[in-house]
Amino acid sequence: MTQTSYAPTAKFAENAHIDQARYEALYAQSIEDPISFWAEHGKRVDWIKPFETVKNVSYEHPDVSIKWFEDGTLNVSANCIDRHLESRGSQTAIIWEGDNPAESKHITYDELHHHLNISFVTKKKIGNAVKRNKIKRRLRNIMNEAVKKIEINFDYSFLVIAKSSMLNNEYKIIKETLFQDFAKIK
Repeated sequence: MTQTSYAPTAKFAENAHIDQARYEALYAQSIEDPISFWAEHGKRVDWIKPFETVKNVSYEHPDVSIKWFEDGTLNVSANCIDRHLESRGSQTAIIWEGDNPAESKHITYDELHHHLNISFVTKKKIGNAVKRNKIKRRLRNIMNEAVKKIEINFDYSFLVIAKSSMLNNEYKIIKETLFQDFAKIK
């Protein structure tokens, strides 16, 4: 295999964010003082909670650990997508290419944001459904307990037992579905 090098066009090189000399200076700084270098460049993204520790490493076997910005919190989606919507919404964010070279798609920041929101809402609905199913299982257990212990005046007894066993938000959901699920248990 031969190695072929293609020089960029003059216009492309003119618009580059960095030239060879600047790259070498930055690289040297990153090697000489990596903590300062990455502390400076870590500020280029938006942090929910800014970091205080840049790097925390241990190479001691068996507890090898490499952590960067471990005490900071950021939202990757906000940094990679949301912050670009206003100024670059219609520009390409991702170039997707399928296994077949004829299959490709340019996805803009606006499209990516839209699809991620749909995905988020769908996952949230699924999560809520799972949560409801857990609550319903818990409801059935509490209802069975109430039926075994107190057959007279079931509705009132169940609500007292449920309220004492659950958080308020779970209790409200259970109270709303009481008669539907009770009919299934009987």
